[in-house]
Amino acid sequence: MKKLKTILIVVFAWLSYCSCSSGAKNNHATSPANHNENLLVIDLDKADYVDRILYSSLFNPPRSILLETKDDCLIKCVSGVQIHQNRIYILDNEYNKLLVYDMNGAFMYQIGRVGMGPGEYSNITDFTIDTQHQFLYMLNHYTNDIFKYSIEPVEFVEKIKTETADEYIFGIQYVAGSLYANVAPAYEGKNKDLLMKINLPEGSLDTTFLDTDAYNRGFNIPLRAPGGFFHSRTSETPQYIQMFMDTIVTLSRNEVTPTVMIKSKDFASYEDIERLEKMNDEKGYFDMLSLEGKIHCISHYVEFNNYICFQFIKGHLRHYLLYNRITEETKITESFINDYVQTGDWITPFEIWFNDEKGVYSVLTQDYIPHFIKVAGLGELSPTVDRYEELRNMKEDVNPVIFFHEYKN
Repeated sequence: MKKLKTILIVVFAWLSYCSCSSGAKNNHATSPANHNENLLVIDLDKADYVDRILYSSLFNPPRSILLETKDDCLIKCVSGVQIHQNRIYILDNEYNKLLVYDMNGAFMYQIGRVGMGPGEYSNITDFTIDTQHQFLYMLNHYTNDIFKYSIEPVEFVEKIKTETADEYIFGIQYVAGSLYANVAPAYEGKNKDLLMKINLPEGSLDTTFLDTDAYNRGFNIPLRAPGGFFHSRTSETPQYIQMFMDTIVTLSRNEVTPTVMIKSKDFASYEDIERLEKMNDEKGYFDMLSLEGKIHCISHYVEFNNYICFQFIKGHLRHYLLYNRITEETKITESFINDYVQTGDWITPFEIWFNDEKGVYSVLTQDYIPHFIKVAGLGELSPTVDRYEELRNMKEDVNPVIFFHEYKN
């Protein structure tokens, strides 16, 4: 049997343009990112390419969380995962829902609903949690409104209208009393920065950061990416990265600071993107990058203990990088294997969607459940895995499975 190659089939869901009023004020400041003398540079061209990297070399055996499956909590597409106060928050962009489960996988409730009433939205594309004050913010993409909810008890607090008629917002991150928003211009010639800071509670624009030409090879089209653009989302200093960025930046109260640069001769260049944009073909963008073996789309970025781990696309395949800050050793593989769950050669991707001070949370998504069932049928499901019998007898129409791994000391 041949192992499953983690081929990139569909990575990005394109967001359609919508008509917006042009009457909003645009008097916010533009600020460059901070200079960082301690910028870490990871050179992919000097990395060791290895057959596989095993979860068991980094994490402890997992606790399996089988998310409850019933009519009022069905999940079609995992678009975001966050864990807070022993609750699992799952964003599903396809079903347009934010669902909450306990740490055993039992469904608890849905936050907000589609509609026109208080606390109701039209198209939710992201959410972020203020862990200090216990508030949750949801982004309504079509209007750029922010819906604020209290976490305990779960109640709608207010709708915040943002001054963003000239931008599309499609991702938000709470940091120290403000929201950072991932943005793209609604009109040609308008704001060309990738990131803006929104003041709370008034929703006014504060500062924009990260010039598109300097940081993202001139590419700034509204889209979504696997795992989102913000990482370490419940920490005080989350990270941000865009599709063609080679630099991970760290967000803090009033600063955006480059902290890690990814270097390679194969990284997609400004000229590559300029050439591809002239094709005026959405599919052609990525087909040509794949054919030419260009590196792009750093995602699922996590930092833990003395490691940095993330995934990127090169050619048609996703690759995984593991960097050791102490030894400065860099390993790259096409097979990042959760060997606590599976054995043998039939490899199922378990992407890391969230991490905190305790560990990482990898997700078996709907796309790979049929393959996982095949793995179990071939006897390649590890008999030592938590909830072995339930995993072995899974059906294709169940909700995703989350595996929580504590860090090894």
